[in-house]
Amino acid sequence: AFAPDGRSLAAAGVDRAVRVWDLPVDADGTVSKPRAAADAPLVLDAHDDVLTACAFAPDGKRIVAISTNGTARLWDAVTGDSLGVLARP
Repeated sequence: AFAPDGRSLAAAGVDRAVRVWDLPVDADGTVSKPRAAADAPLVLDAHDDVLTACAFAPDGKRIVAISTNGTARLWDAVTGDSLGVLARP
């Protein structure tokens, strides 16, 4: 999922983690080059099961990730802090 401003990319994985990359963006809004391997992504990894999806909030400040066990975890997109967990009833 791309952040609303196009400057970050989040991907949910079968390893139970979301990875968030900062993208180098030119003044016209296009991604200028692939990120260097040395620039590690922010890893959000407190889920208990495989992830099926992730998305940024409209303001780009939070990320939600959905797991196959029916939980959704909310994250701070900048710090990586867990903001809470929602479980299906």
